Amino acid sequence: IALLQCAVKTNQNVGELIQRCNELHPDDAAFDFVCLDYYFTNGDYEKAHQLIDELDKRVGGDPYLGVLHASAFLAEDNLAAAKDAAKHALDADPTLPVPYQVLVAVALQSREYDKGVALLDKARTHSADVKGLEALENYEDFVASPAYRNWEGSLKDQ
Repeated sequence: IALLQCAVKTNQNVGELIQRCNELHPDDAAFDFVCLDYYFTNGDYEKAHQLIDELDKRVGGDPYLGVLHASAFLAEDNLAAAKDAAKHALDADPTLPVPYQVLVAVALQSREYDKGVALLDKARTHSADVKGLEALENYEDFVASPAYRNWEGSLKDQ
């Protein structure tokens, strides 16, 4: 695993190492997560989705794997699929904070600012970090919107 992590960081011989590690350790979940990191970093979301599905079958289902699907769909700009995957993960475990963050991102990218604010409130109830949006790239319009300003003002009253 350490060798693969080094290869992933330098992007050298990763394909060969992934194949070899799969042969040596076909059921090693730690290896799978290193591979997922590599696929996400390199934008190979098709392989990421395939691996997430394989992991899901192996472990018998895990809501957080749905979160990984949602994150991959969001990175692919497939907003409908990201929203569906996040909702599915929340149906399985409503305490997960990351699906709310995905749903907020989908709402904001769709310029549905009122919905985004409502989701921010839900995210806060599940310990999702919703501070510092003004510093995020591509959120300027949302932060400048009346919906966000009103929401931010309501937080000061709490």
